[in-house]
Amino acid sequence: MDPTPLETLTLSATSLNVLDQCPRLFRYLYVERLIWPPAQALEDEDSLRSGQQFHRLIELYSRGRPLDTQLRALSPQLRAWWQTFLTSPHAHPSGQIFSELPLWVQVEGLTVTAQLDRLRVTEQGVEILDWKTDRVRPSEAQMHRNRQTWLYPLMVCWVADQLPQVLDTSPEQVQITFWYVNHPDHPFQQTYSQPQFHSHQQLLKQEIRRLKRRQQQGYPMTRQTSICRSCPFRTRCYGLAPEGLDPQQLEWFEGIQPTAISRETELNLEPQR
Repeated sequence: MDPTPLETLTLSATSLNVLDQCPRLFRYLYVERLIWPPAQALEDEDSLRSGQQFHRLIELYSRGRPLDTQLRALSPQLRAWWQTFLTSPHAHPSGQIFSELPLWVQVEGLTVTAQLDRLRVTEQGVEILDWKTDRVRPSEAQMHRNRQTWLYPLMVCWVADQLPQVLDTSPEQVQITFWYVNHPDHPFQQTYSQPQFHSHQQLLKQEIRRLKRRQQQGYPMTRQTSICRSCPFRTRCYGLAPEGLDPQQLEWFEGIQPTAISRETELNLEPQR
């Protein structure tokens, strides 16, 4: 029996991407909620921390909060990112702005959620903005395959009548923008449409039905074994440490007993100027 029933899971674009990549990894992360091996063992912790700080700075800025303390402590990289943001059109947006906006819907008996970095509401429609700190900008094809690209506008359309300041919004009035601070002149942008809205509703339902089938199958391991080489959970599936570890990271995989905990996230809704 699964430690966590499907009905208690909260799905997202990230978790659905993981399910597509490897059902067994989905089980480790979202069903069993394991914290060992540590996924961050293979992540660039400095880049991860910088990305989180950058998102937080924009959130505080959008809410009109003072930033003097945070700005004095910025690393050179974050300082450069912040200056890039301040010289972009996103620093002085028109319309009503909502930062770190949580959305959720019930689909096929499961909860699907999205955390929007920014939602901008104008008389012309709504724009979903997602801040990206990737060093390399993904290709257009990669962005179209990312579930975030279609799940976010789908959910905005689903709950538009419940959002403040959003009235009579059609899918054609919804745009999603991924803004890359390392490539500020090359954002990914896409305007939604009514046909996409209908097809993506069915696609999401299919994804959830596929998840239920994977559960019945015991969450099989991926057949794309090339992605297993760097997976921190490789030790669980094959008894091998991930490749590419330095000596300090390798210590995570020596003499540590696996544990599991539950994690909860509290989401707040607050409009900004």
